[in-house]
Amino acid sequence: MKMMENEEYKIEVLEKQYGSVRDFLHHYITFKELQKNHDKFNGSVFWKLTSDAHLLQAILYWTTVFGSFNNEIHLNKLDDENRAKNDFNTKLLIHLNFSKEEWETYRKSMINFRNKFIAHQNPRFNNPVPILDVAYKCALFYDEWIEEYVKPDFFTGLSIAEMIEEYKQEVEGLLKNF
Repeated sequence: MKMMENEEYKIEVLEKQYGSVRDFLHHYITFKELQKNHDKFNGSVFWKLTSDAHLLQAILYWTTVFGSFNNEIHLNKLDDENRAKNDFNTKLLIHLNFSKEEWETYRKSMINFRNKFIAHQNPRFNNPVPILDVAYKCALFYDEWIEEYVKPDFFTGLSIAEMIEEYKQEVEGLLKNF
């Protein structure tokens, strides 16, 4: 375990969380860019399935960190006393300008969509796809928060936000030339 502002955290959980948040952002950005370029694809089933796959994968990655509390890399697994989760949630609510109830409703809608549509293809499930803009803001906030929370002993190089901006430019360039 490493120290985070006089607290301990589980490095193996942090590494997986960080990777899942980064991968959520990659899939989210890809989905958004494919949606922006929808007209170029002339109704292609390939591009629709590709776009849908990125959307579903984004939700899967996001819910591993922020969804069900029993996930092995959920935020509450970062330390043994839930200090990280409590600190993050308190600051996230302020960042999003959400009440606890609004956050729980959103979080549960993501879990419900993952469980009933993605994982189990429940034929009676007809809820709309959750709006991922909140998940995106949450992921970018996590990037800022975690760097401050664990300090520089884990982080070197680009932040997730910087990596994602480079990736977005790459995807935009690829689709521009399509």
